[in-house]
Amino acid sequence: MTLRYFISLLIIAAVSFTACRNNNNIVKPGDYNVYLQSAESKKLKDIDTELSFWRNKLSVNSNDIAAQSKIAGLLTTRFAFSGNINEVHSADSLYRIINNVNRTTSSSTFRSLASNDITQHKFREAGIFIDSALQLGDNKYLSVLMEIDIAMELGDVQKAKTVLNSLQDKKDFPYLVRKAKILDHDGNGEEAIATLQEALKNINPEFEKASYIWAKTNLGDWLGHNNHYKESYESYLDALKVEPENYHALKGIAWLAYAHDKNTTEAKRILYYLMKVHPVPDYKLMMGEIAEFENNLPGKEKWYKEFLTDISNPLYGDMYNKYAFSLQADVFKNNSEALRIAEREVNNRPTALSYDMLAYALYKTGEVQKAYNISQTYVEGKCFEPFSIYHQGMIYKAAGEKEKAKKYLSNAYKSGYELGPVKANIIKKEVTKI
Repeated sequence: MTLRYFISLLIIAAVSFTACRNNNNIVKPGDYNVYLQSAESKKLKDIDTELSFWRNKLSVNSNDIAAQSKIAGLLTTRFAFSGNINEVHSADSLYRIINNVNRTTSSSTFRSLASNDITQHKFREAGIFIDSALQLGDNKYLSVLMEIDIAMELGDVQKAKTVLNSLQDKKDFPYLVRKAKILDHDGNGEEAIATLQEALKNINPEFEKASYIWAKTNLGDWLGHNNHYKESYESYLDALKVEPENYHALKGIAWLAYAHDKNTTEAKRILYYLMKVHPVPDYKLMMGEIAEFENNLPGKEKWYKEFLTDISNPLYGDMYNKYAFSLQADVFKNNSEALRIAEREVNNRPTALSYDMLAYALYKTGEVQKAYNISQTYVEGKCFEPFSIYHQGMIYKAAGEKEKAKKYLSNAYKSGYELGPVKANIIKKEVTKI
């Protein structure tokens, strides 16, 4: 065998290996490139045309409640496409003005105020507004649906289940969606997916576009979390066919490119586009993780610090606490700040996940016994989020419960896609140390 022939065989083998590896890739840019080309948002243009119309109406009569209500709703919708947090607060101010007029005759503004508070992670305040809506009694079904949502956000899962079970139509889309959310919360991922798929059968995307897109993108998330990667990708593409400016779906595809395909170049290409058209902090957080995966330490620090700077805007309030906590606890090792965030979250929303954050923060500060006690009382068997499973494993490891630690860390590793390659690699090393 000549040297040239041997080298040729090596090249062919290398090309064949690469082709085989690429055949396992889920993401195919040709499927969604068309959604990455628009320099101008058609949705924003349409919304702004409507806003101009209603603002002209309001300029003629500053007490026009119908115009104020339309503007507030359009601003809330605009935020989903612009990422401008000021619009949420502007809408909130208008809703409060309207509510001063119709607070005794209509529950609709109470629901709008509650919805805005949910967006801002002001869940206790949202609960107060929904209580008022329920007392008025009109359109009670809509208020009850939001009562379930808020109960889940505040950690009152039993209340959410009780109220949900009181609903008569067990095949209705809103019922099935909330049933799916509860199943997912309880760790029944596959059943949650099946329930959401059943809910999708009950709506027509042509007439119920918003519900269809919400369900398809969330289904994409859940399918990915349960290791159904191809189906996850297809669900995101389905959403984009109906709403080409669906940034949730594009971000989901970027995560698939990174976490499954390990194609960081393609993931970053999508994220750079998203940062241009929809400048919210979320994408910088993901860019930081990709930089960390690539061992690009300056890039990692740059993106993570930019994310923290962005979310320090007071208008964001507590919206990004979960992510700020993870960065402070695990990246910047700022244990006192992580503890402060965790304590605030427990006060805001005493869910099992909030208590998990508190337990992990205490573990990081060396308060292992306190962390262990909180985890045992408020978290174990109540929170099935992969990050929480990882945290519990680390706490049990520090407490000397090796078998339990290995079980939890091994389970967390199985959710490596959802956690991301960086955290998955850390967990793998921790398991080998036990």
